[in-house]
Amino acid sequence: MLMQPAIVDRIEDMYVKHQADPYPVYREWRDKGPVVVDADGKVIVLGHDDAKAALADPAVSVDPRDSRWYQQRAAAGEVSAEEEQRYADAPFIELNPPEHTRHRLLVGQAFAAHAARAAEPTAQVVDALLDRLAGGTGCDVVREYAYATPIRVLCALFGIADEDDRQRVQDWSHFISRSMDPSNPVDPAEVDRVSGELRGYLERLVDARAAEPGNDVVSAMLASRSGDQRLTRAEVVNGLWLLVVSGHETTSSLIASGLYSLLTEPALADRMRAEPEKMPGLVDELLRLTPLVQCLWRHVKRDTTLPSGARLRAGDSMVIVLAQANRDPERFTDPDRLDPDRTEQHLSFGAGPHYCLGATLGRLQANLALSAFLRRVEAPELAVEPPGTPRALGGLTSLPIRYERVLPAG
Repeated sequence: MLMQPAIVDRIEDMYVKHQADPYPVYREWRDKGPVVVDADGKVIVLGHDDAKAALADPAVSVDPRDSRWYQQRAAAGEVSAEEEQRYADAPFIELNPPEHTRHRLLVGQAFAAHAARAAEPTAQVVDALLDRLAGGTGCDVVREYAYATPIRVLCALFGIADEDDRQRVQDWSHFISRSMDPSNPVDPAEVDRVSGELRGYLERLVDARAAEPGNDVVSAMLASRSGDQRLTRAEVVNGLWLLVVSGHETTSSLIASGLYSLLTEPALADRMRAEPEKMPGLVDELLRLTPLVQCLWRHVKRDTTLPSGARLRAGDSMVIVLAQANRDPERFTDPDRLDPDRTEQHLSFGAGPHYCLGATLGRLQANLALSAFLRRVEAPELAVEPPGTPRALGGLTSLPIRYERVLPAG
């Protein structure tokens, strides 16, 4: 695996002990080297250069069937037909090239064209949400603004105009996303029920667009072609499901983190008002410091070597800690400081063939949502201090605020 690796606690145990703020442990591990090994033998990648290289290395796989753990179980007859079928039916983000490449090309060309034109619907969504707040002088800005923005933008791109349907999609997405948090145990049967309801809705939406196409992402995915290749109905549904569940929670957490920073750092808020062109830099810093996806799992298909010299063997399982790679002192000056002028590139959207399809849309939504909040909400301040450290938690679930008034749009 590695020559004389530093051994650290099981990463799963570390998260249980330090869930509120794992960053001090990340730093402690990074001080031991850019790559360490946990007590279970998993390779933990902490350095920026090694993380970026691993994400782009064709010898590194997203498929758990390439892991030694799976192969040993399969050889012993311990893998059920149901488990094998789950891997075979995995969504495209859990596939390796070339199958991943086919899916990504077809989904990407349909989604990218609409995401590139998302500024107007995003501006309409954020202004409508702020208009709702205009009648009062206080709100929960995460629940009523940050959380509602991304899903409503996605609904607009999907051509979902009915308000009740938009609310249902938001509720389904929220429940499914929160069920993935190990600190929030839920009944698996309830997760299956809610997931089935969302999938059923998306299936009906796909069938409706197949019968009567429109100018929306769903219709574009159904029409997407590359030579004689096209997406099946099931692949379109899976793609939409991923966009809803992954795109909603990550972007809402990004907006919430930005709101907290602007509300707790008056000088930062003043600068963003005076220099609105700096907002994209702030958004990227928030992405660097508060990635909702703290780490990515990968598996080694064949022997390979990382830039640091760490040698990986076929079958090794690997945890790439994006949260620490984004704060690697060998890559970032004063890595824990929020600096909108920073130019170094983070890894919050990944790298290589699995780079996040929604990166451009996520940045756009956060930029417009934070800019509109600063422009329209007068004298905002926290009503109560949230528990924990939001930049460590990666996502706020509530943030009550007070304000004098909300200015009209325009």
